[in-house]
Amino acid sequence: MIKLTITYYNVKSFKVARFILVICSKKRPMRFLYPNSKTLIFNDICNTIIKELQKRNWSVPNINIHFCKYGSGRQKFKYVSSIDGCGLKINFGRIQRKISGGVYNDIAGVIGISINQRTLQIQDKDLIIYLYTENNGSRSCYYQELIKDPRTGIEIFVGDFFYFIERTIFTSQYTKKLDVEKNIDKDTKRLEAKQVFNDFKKHFENMLDIIRSYPILKNRTETLDSKEVIPIPKEFDSIFCFCDNYDAICISKGKIDPKQLHPSECYGLTSAGPPLMYSIKEKGYNVPIIAYESFLWCGLGKVTKDMQISRLNIPGYHRIVSSENHVVLIRPNRADDIYIADQDEYEKYQIKIHEKNQSEYYSRGLIARARTITPIYKYKGGFVKPVVLIKRELSFDEVEIII
Repeated sequence: MIKLTITYYNVKSFKVARFILVICSKKRPMRFLYPNSKTLIFNDICNTIIKELQKRNWSVPNINIHFCKYGSGRQKFKYVSSIDGCGLKINFGRIQRKISGGVYNDIAGVIGISINQRTLQIQDKDLIIYLYTENNGSRSCYYQELIKDPRTGIEIFVGDFFYFIERTIFTSQYTKKLDVEKNIDKDTKRLEAKQVFNDFKKHFENMLDIIRSYPILKNRTETLDSKEVIPIPKEFDSIFCFCDNYDAICISKGKIDPKQLHPSECYGLTSAGPPLMYSIKEKGYNVPIIAYESFLWCGLGKVTKDMQISRLNIPGYHRIVSSENHVVLIRPNRADDIYIADQDEYEKYQIKIHEKNQSEYYSRGLIARARTITPIYKYKGGFVKPVVLIKRELSFDEVEIII
């Protein structure tokens, strides 16, 4: 909640201040973040490229764009995670600043740029350039340290050269700075920074020219949030899950007055539970990629206040007895990002788990269960031990503490 102290001397200033107060108190939509850090000279042109793509509804032939979302409650953010096309690939994900009034960082900064056989990456406090050899794919590494500009106090890359890094002394953390006088032959083991940046700049300008050659759309839509709402099937009116005291208190406060909570906590429950499938990602298993995500695990069945929590069971989920002592009734208002799987497929293999190949049967059970995951609106029945898996935040209207 934003508090505004109004000091006014005439009617006009009061009207302006009152208008600002009304705007600030409204629920904020998901906020779009742009690269704006001054650390790398390419951030400004990347900012321009993103805004030009946005004006064309993110649709320009031969340019692939990927997005990321993060945050919780009333503090949700989205940014472009990568742009690939025109011989240039840009990756975003570098921390730019701490977002004021919240618990999240702005991570929309440029973290890597690739053209042809060159890759420019920001790693810790160094700017690294990799030069790849076409024949055998080997690479040479050069670096430039991040230093503070005495005029502005901003940390930037302003060196005239990139210096060669010997692989034997190049650490994986990229934090070990090299002694230029002792370890580097300045005459043969360096790249001119101006030439490096000019090579990348040409590709940026080429991409921007291609984007601007396409018309700006007058009626633009926000493609990131234009997901069609899918109604929840009527038979799923008895979904429940477990929660701890902290979640129960937040739900109780949020249903009465969400302003009592921090903006990042303004949600009922979220998908912070275990995945359906763990790190067995070898090829050939034919497991849907969604199975590796975190879920809120839920059971099916009617729950009343006089029931004992110890008698309730969610297939495949082990309740944390010491903390999860509340039961939440879930009434989803839409089927988006809600799935269902059959725990019975996993348990079929547990009969043989005490035999010689224990790990093999355990893995087979996980794979068999993961293959059953289905969007809940497409479920046609037949699961022996169904478990509902929710992969999104639930609003306060969708949850109710029963026990």
